[in-house]
Parts: sequence; C-alpha cells; structure tokens
Amino acid sequence: MTVRRYCYIDNKPPTWWLPMYDLSTEFHIFSIEYFMRCHKEIPNNWILKPSVGTRAMGHRIIEHDDDFKKGISTIGKYSPQYKSLLQEDGPVGGCIGQLLVENPLLVNGIKFDMRVICLVRSYEPFDVYMHETYYARLANKAYDKTQLQDMQVALTVCCYDEDLDIRNKQRRMTKGDLRRNLLIDFPEMDWNYFDKGIEHLLYELFKGLGKSVGNYPQSSAYYAVDIIFDHTNINKPEAKLLEINFMGDWSGIEIVSEAPNDYHKFVNDVVVGLATKTELDQNFRKLTPRNV
Repeated sequence: MTVRRYCYIDNKPPTWWLPMYDLSTEFHIFSIEYFMRCHKEIPNNWILKPSVGTRAMGHRIIEHDDDFKKGISTIGKYSPQYKSLLQEDGPVGGCIGQLLVENPLLVNGIKFDMRVICLVRSYEPFDVYMHETYYARLANKAYDKTQLQDMQVALTVCCYDEDLDIRNKQRRMTKGDLRRNLLIDFPEMDWNYFDKGIEHLLYELFKGLGKSVGNYPQSSAYYAVDIIFDHTNINKPEAKLLEINFMGDWSGIEIVSEAPNDYHKFVNDVVVGLATKTELDQNFRKLTPRNV
C-alpha cells in the first residue's frame, strides 16, 4: 500500500489509482467503500488475489449481488465466512481486494493489459526511464461481463493452470501490432494520448514512490509495471495501475522483440544502465511531467 501512502495528492487518489485494500487489516474500510458503491449504484465488482507472488493464481472475482451484500454485512473478523473470503493461502499469506475495471479497452474483443519495464537509476535527482518495448498481455477468451467467473475471460494472465492447453502459453501482442489493431477497431483513437497516458502514470507513480526511499534516494532497480485502460469514457480511455513488480519478469520482451539481437541488447542496456551512469539509448524514455 506504499502507492496509496505516497502518491495521493491532498488526500485524493491520482486518476490512475484503482481502489485497493489489504483485506487482512483493512476489511472494515473495504466494507465501507463496498456499501457506498452499492448506495451510489456505481461499479462494484472486485478481484481478490494473494498479496505477493501470485502469478495470477488464487485470483477470484467477487461480483456485486444481493447475496454477497447480505453476507458481507454479517461477516465478523474471525468468522468462517471471513476466512473463506480471504483464503489466506498465497505464498506468504494475505489477500488484496482491488476494484475490477468492468469496461476495459479491448483489442479484437479481448481484454488486455500492458507490461512496461521501468529503470530507476536514482530518485534524487529523479532519473527514471520506461523502455519503449512495452507489450500487451491478452486474455485467452473474448471479454464478456456476464462471464467474469471464467478466469480465461476475466484475467489477462491465465497460463499457470493445470490445463495443458493453456499452461505456459501466455498470449502477447507487440506494441506495433496493438496500435494497428486498436486503430482498426477505433479509428478515432489518438495513439499519442494512449502512449502519453502510460508515461504520465509512470511519472506520478515513481515520483511518489521516491518519497518512501528516505535516506537512500539513489537506490536503483528495475520494475515491471502492469497497466490497464478503462474504456468507460469512449473517447478517452484512462490508464489504471494494476500492479508494480519489483525486479519483475521480463521474458515477454524476448518473445515480442522484432529482431534477434533486440532482446540481448535490452538485457545489456538494463544491466549497464543500472550499474553505470552512462547515457542510455533511444529505447529508454526518461519520465518527465506532462499534461495528458
């Protein structure tokens, strides 16, 4: 919950923040927001996932309905219903509840998110970059809001299943292919707005996280950031943060690289970029404040 602590401005969340709670310690706050959303009749479906190292396993979708509303109002901290809701069986226990984006931007009718590799060389002075080879991760099945209990519909990562037909077969799309397909589906879409929305989110995210570093402002690392676009506003899809992964998986870069040497160059650039202060090439875009 570091993001919520350091990225809020005047006690208000940034536009890219999705409501999220640690249900082990913040169940009462989650309950308040849940009933507020019931009263206002606004989107109220949630995804529950183990707090660390999930690889999209152990995820569940809680859909808003009268039975769940009745159940949540009677759940006590130590009741069997509460323990069932949390299912604290992740790698280190704990459960996160995050508001589900019910109207995601789709490509060819498929839900997707973006994985972006970011390089932090220093927080003070601010020296943070995003790599231009970001790519889309696609769900296995066409999106349907009435089928959210099917994880192959609801999740963009569903390749760790026991089913051999999908195991280790993550669907991906290069940035170039994504752009071409989105412009076919949505000819009026401004790709520049889409791209700058990612950059704006990342700048505000890492600028805020830098406040948490304290006496080590030159801490360096790379992160894998997962971003989805909310398409409730048809003309301007909004970038939303899903997860930020410390030293996250970058194997997808190898798969979506267009030339044989691109991946090896990427690996070398990341390692050298972290270890030295040498100038990075054009594949790394320095994050700067922008109005989107």
